[in-house]
This record gives sequence, C-alpha cells and structure tokens, in this order.
Amino acid sequence: MNMAMSVALVKNKLRSLLQVVGDVEDDGSRTARTVSITRYGGGPAAECCVCLCRFEADEEVSELSCKHFFHKACLDKWFDNHHITCPLCRSIL
Repeated sequence: MNMAMSVALVKNKLRSLLQVVGDVEDDGSRTARTVSITRYGGGPAAECCVCLCRFEADEEVSELSCKHFFHKACLDKWFDNHHITCPLCRSIL
C-alpha cells in the first residue's frame, strides 16, 4: 500500500471517529457550529447539494463557515444525523 492511500485511510478513520464521538472540547463541552442564516439574493442559479433543488429568490438559506449554502431544513436534517462536516466539501465544522 502506498503512502497516499495510508494517509487517506487514517484520515477517513479519524473523520468517522469524530462523527461517532462528536466534536468535544477539552472541558467536555461541545463546540458550536458556525452557521449563519441569510436570504438567497437570487443571483446566478444555485442549488442545495443535499436535496438538489434550486434556491428561490429571497428564500432563507444556511451558510456554513466554508461559504457553502444549503436549505435550512436540509442542513438541520444533515446535522440531526450526527454529521459534523459540510455536506459538500466535508470540512469539519
């Protein structure tokens, strides 16, 4: 097995462990996710990568710290399933 595959396997195992255990600080408290609620401005056509539906003008959407947008309900369901990453880029939140 080459080095790149080994690193990828370790990274995936660590990500899975974090999802099971949750993102916990040293004092035992959970860290808050950075999610801002905003209104979609109706610019270029964009869609939620969770449900694959387009955003409507002036629709309430959630923006993550990685600058990806999702429907608020879609993102709530994503986090309810104990995910701690962005659904699109998988950056840890």
